[in-house]
Amino acid sequence: MKKVVMFFLCLLILILPSQIFAQRKVPILKYHSIDEFKGQVSKELYVKLKILEKQMIYLRDHGYTHY
Repeated sequence: MKKVVMFFLCLLILILPSQIFAQRKVPILKYHSIDEFKGQVSKELYVKLKILEKQMIYLRDHGYTHY
């Protein structure tokens, strides 16, 4: 009986997201290379400094902060 209760408890936790869990999501940004694309690796891994600045301003203006 104890195993059955634990199974359903685990299932409930996995299936039904609670407000507590939803409020603890943390967006994480990762930039591989902040530079002009120089023809190495993949162009998608590069972001120009000017674009990064615009992205940071957008995030700040929309309530994102850092700690």
